[in-house]
Amino acid sequence: GKDNVGNSISGMKFEQKAILNTENSEMTSIVLFHAYQDVLAISDGTGVDIWSLEQGNKIMHIKNAPNLGASFSSSTARVTSMKWLNESTDALLLIGSDDGAVKIWRDSGSDNTTTVTSSGGATLASAFIALPDVIDIQRGSGLVSSWDQHTGTLVVGGNSPTIRLWDLGREQCLRSFQTGFDTCTTAIASYTFSESKTNFNYMNSFTPSLREYTEDINTQNPYSWSFAGFADGSVGMFDDRVSSHGGRVQFSKEHKAWIVSAHLRADIPEVIT
Repeated sequence: GKDNVGNSISGMKFEQKAILNTENSEMTSIVLFHAYQDVLAISDGTGVDIWSLEQGNKIMHIKNAPNLGASFSSSTARVTSMKWLNESTDALLLIGSDDGAVKIWRDSGSDNTTTVTSSGGATLASAFIALPDVIDIQRGSGLVSSWDQHTGTLVVGGNSPTIRLWDLGREQCLRSFQTGFDTCTTAIASYTFSESKTNFNYMNSFTPSLREYTEDINTQNPYSWSFAGFADGSVGMFDDRVSSHGGRVQFSKEHKAWIVSAHLRADIPEVIT
């Protein structure tokens, strides 16, 4: 029960493993652990540092330069999103910026200090404008993202009226949702459903009102479903099979302030915000 869980947590003992001195950086805005390697990616908005947790030292720095082809020109590009790709094999680091650009860096998950250095260890594997209609404002979420490793689908939103689904392998936009909100998208959680009946029942149990949208659509092919949180505390649900209402199938006002994070559970119909 809840009491047993609480007692278990209160009885846990955490030991300090490392201290990472980031004194030459600005305020830390994003921290991202690697699932398999003993490294940590830290961003202060201007760039990304890769740290070895075992050695307690910085093994690489990636400078986030302004991006050519972005929807607006700027002398800086603020890092607002980071995701590890292919964590179990050759890890790549995806960096999203507030100008709508996404860059993918190679070798950024390695802790081999002989090949990964602050001067040239990272190689740019790919770069493209994932959110071309992003708005140029100083405050806001910039670009936020969700990554599905199984299907290779990247979902992005942010200071934009749209949320976009990308096939990252082909760098092709599969769908653009219209958020219908006057505020920026601050958090995204996504999941790709197979053609199984179990997944369709899962979706219907999550939002029964979806049935009115799914009567005339093809439910046999895999499809993506996205949950988005917004700066005013609203949440929206989007289905890429639905053409009406910009793909939005449900929305509600669940919070009174900025939604900072969202997690969609794959086992039961539940979202944590």
